[in-house]
Amino acid sequence: MDRQDDRAAARLFSASTLEFLIENNPENLGLIVYLFVFGELVDAYQSRTMSHLEHVKVALWAQFFKDQWKKFLKDAGYAPGRHFISNEASDIIDIMVNGIIGLVYIHRDILKHQFPLLPWRNGSETNEHVFGFVRDLVPDFTMLDVLQLVPKLGVRLMAACKRKNKAADFRRAAAGYSHTYSEANDADMHFLTIFPTDAEIASASQTAFDESTMLWELLGYYPTSSPAADIPSPIENDVELSDEEDNVDDDEISDRQELQNALDAAAVMQASGLPTNQVDETLDQCRFAVAALNLTELEKM
Repeated sequence: MDRQDDRAAARLFSASTLEFLIENNPENLGLIVYLFVFGELVDAYQSRTMSHLEHVKVALWAQFFKDQWKKFLKDAGYAPGRHFISNEASDIIDIMVNGIIGLVYIHRDILKHQFPLLPWRNGSETNEHVFGFVRDLVPDFTMLDVLQLVPKLGVRLMAACKRKNKAADFRRAAAGYSHTYSEANDADMHFLTIFPTDAEIASASQTAFDESTMLWELLGYYPTSSPAADIPSPIENDVELSDEEDNVDDDEISDRQELQNALDAAAVMQASGLPTNQVDETLDQCRFAVAALNLTELEKM
């Protein structure tokens, strides 16, 4: 049975869902952050008012968050098959991130004429609309049926693009397809012809990495790695702990910070390829200690 329900997906990543979770399930912070990050990635394609620089930043933000998630599972010893999204979902996110950034570069550098980038038009939504129309006419259609219905499909698609969209009932279950690719009343076409420079993209990538790291610190994990080598602007300081979080004097180092420094030092030794047999053991011991301290602090909170 066809249980396609686009509105259910829209509800899942809506601001109302996040508000409900924050007010009623604030202890489930991981779910809140997860829906927030990947809901922003969906918005990067669906928003009619977001700038293209913001599109790139949001996409990189989701990519960094996903990469740091995998690194956390590896450091903590959790099985990715049980604590990470499916391989198919991970691949889809990679396609979405590369797709939006590629569209920006293509419209900026390759197209001969200035043309607005409409991300919500670059997808399979139009195909789904056509399939839905064909199903209405011939439930179990063949390719011959599709070819014969081309004139009727053209008329129905034209009518769908010109008619005013009715308010959707988002409470209906299994409501089928919900097409929005023809809705662009609030889109500024001139604004959508403005594309970021390489320097702006480099700055946005660093900001995205910082924000992703801050989210993971909020969840109790403190990444020590810098952005990947292909990111235009590397980060000098990966973790910055505020005075309010540490609640210690400037000349006093907390136990957690001391362990973090030991982790960083061991990581540097490992990266430089120094011949030592104790590096791996030191890293493991420090990671376990940091994890224990983080759990203790979370219990106090």
